Amino acid sequence: MDLSANNRLPYIDLLRAAAILYIVAVHHLDDYAGNIYYIKYNLITYLVLGLFMFISGCLLAQNNPINNRGDLRGFFYRRFLRIYPLYVLALFLFMLCSLVSFKDVLLNISLLNVVFDKSVLTLWFVSILCVFYIIYPLVVYRYSAMKTAMIAVSLCGLFVLLKDRFGLLDERLLRYFPLFLLGIVFEKHRLIERYIYNRAFVGGSALVLIASISLYIEAPRFNQVFLILLMVSAIPLLMAIGKSASTIVNKKLYVNIAYASFCMYLLHRVIFHLATSIYSSGSNIHMVVYLTLLAVPVIYITSFYLQKYYDRIRTKRVDRYMGDCDPKHPASRYTLYL
Repeated sequence: MDLSANNRLPYIDLLRAAAILYIVAVHHLDDYAGNIYYIKYNLITYLVLGLFMFISGCLLAQNNPINNRGDLRGFFYRRFLRIYPLYVLALFLFMLCSLVSFKDVLLNISLLNVVFDKSVLTLWFVSILCVFYIIYPLVVYRYSAMKTAMIAVSLCGLFVLLKDRFGLLDERLLRYFPLFLLGIVFEKHRLIERYIYNRAFVGGSALVLIASISLYIEAPRFNQVFLILLMVSAIPLLMAIGKSASTIVNKKLYVNIAYASFCMYLLHRVIFHLATSIYSSGSNIHMVVYLTLLAVPVIYITSFYLQKYYDRIRTKRVDRYMGDCDPKHPASRYTLYL
């Protein structure tokens, strides 16, 4: 997404920035600092990842209607060019740092890791997101709420069957699919705008969230069900908090972090790995300070400029494609030069 795009939503950027800072600077940094931030029931991480999936579905539905074959071709070209090459780059960087094997790289490039439950550390999230991108046109083609509900139930049933009967699928596909669908539905029906300031709706969701957290802890046999419920019920509350906070927090503090968030997610383990190979201490406090003050800013700066320069290349490729498909499209001017 272009940094200067007019359709950026401040509260979405604020939530994305806060979420990626938590994942990078707390949750995963902890792996390199002796679990100094350890929490027994780390539900914040699930809420953050669920929020990312919700936002992905929401933004896709906002910008990518699918009504014909042209829309379908354009969607796959634009959206996979947006995330897939960077994902492949991250896989090879992981391999160069000996975090994964070449076999892992090949399996994850093909996205078969999701089918055979062989995903690699951290990057599993992006591979699952790619699978959701593949499913997205099926969900929104000539969208109607009834059709989407039928498809969602059918897909969830298929996922459960493959997992329980054949031992296939990364279970996180099942866990986060409802959040992705919820993002699509919220955007298609403008539910955020309609209910974000409805105290009864947000308050009711908060009560369901509290009950779900209690049931998740007290009923471990069904904790995956309650985990999905608590992630879903947290969305209205998080949206309301983000909407309110975005009116008082200066955009300069978060918009660039939100812009760099995808590359920050892809690259942070590689940079943490390099940083800890340069310096390592037996003191967890020292490692937290070192990684927070040095590695985290490097992750942000590297990610921002990688995303910026990649977007320049990607935008020209997309414009060329659009110009080739429609000679009357303003972007057709690029065709002669690329």
